[in-house]
Amino acid sequence: MLNSRIVFRADGNSNIGLGHVSRCLALYDILKKSYKEVIFAIRNSDLKITQTVNSQCTVYLIPDSLSQEEELDILCKKLLREDDHLVLDGYHFKTEYQKVVKQNVSKLIVVDDEANWHIVGDLVINHGGSTLKKKYSIEPYTKLLLGLSFCLIRKEFLEAACDKLMQKKESSLLICMGGSDTPNNSLKLLKSVAKLNIFNSITIITGSAYLHSLSLNHFIEQNAEKDISHLRNLNPEQLVSIIKNTEVCIASASTISLEIASVHAGLIIGISASNQIALHDTLIESGCAVSLNNINNLSEDQIAILIRKFISQDTVNEILKNQRVHFDGKSAERIIHAINSL
Repeated sequence: MLNSRIVFRADGNSNIGLGHVSRCLALYDILKKSYKEVIFAIRNSDLKITQTVNSQCTVYLIPDSLSQEEELDILCKKLLREDDHLVLDGYHFKTEYQKVVKQNVSKLIVVDDEANWHIVGDLVINHGGSTLKKKYSIEPYTKLLLGLSFCLIRKEFLEAACDKLMQKKESSLLICMGGSDTPNNSLKLLKSVAKLNIFNSITIITGSAYLHSLSLNHFIEQNAEKDISHLRNLNPEQLVSIIKNTEVCIASASTISLEIASVHAGLIIGISASNQIALHDTLIESGCAVSLNNINNLSEDQIAILIRKFISQDTVNEILKNQRVHFDGKSAERIIHAINSL
């Protein structure tokens, strides 16, 4: 029997990034057949992001001018129902916020990545949280879904996890630092690898919230003799196809790194924000990637030295072997089972 409604509450823009929205849309994709109605409550988000969400489910726009207390009042009086399942993903949904909304819904699901405050939700999903289990403060009834077995990635990437490895384009590199990449690490990385002259082709992928296209494209134009391409706003099928054909990928320790690992490719990850540390540590401990650590603190020359160190067929083969173990394409099944068991 279908559940009545599921409501998602998350925000995304060029300042805070797209991670919260991306994870919720991935969870929506996993759960949409289990509910009669899906609503996405959002505020302070870029127009393109709101349009992306609206193309997949019903959007409930929360006025940006509201205080958190006023937001809660509107949600509880005008949106939420006692038989709803509510998903929260964001750093402003702390313990007191959770307590208020939990009184107005049937089940509360919290998508988290830092374990920085007490959680009163019925279920916590943290696909990078295998290293954080002891840090969590939760209620006796709260269930934890931690680690790569519960990764929140889109169905196209889950399906690709089960595909056979295909022949990859020799000496090919993909750079993808997430949807916003506020520090513009895409350009720093591109300048670093351009100095190495070890890649025959380089592809940079950016998202709708990336604001540095002018400087990135200028560098590419200045290096027209190199095979460098800049692609924007790719759909999942396009991204899967590129990853399948690429030998080595450099990515932020965010959802994009999980998507790459699921499709299987040599993976170098870096931290560009503190909320990426737990996922970074989980991927490194599992052997599914190698690390640049904090990219923001590295010079172009330091990055180039590290990348040269990591680029070997033995290293790539070991990464691919570990990715096959940890990314089996079944995380959606596990998440559905856990939610249906609440």
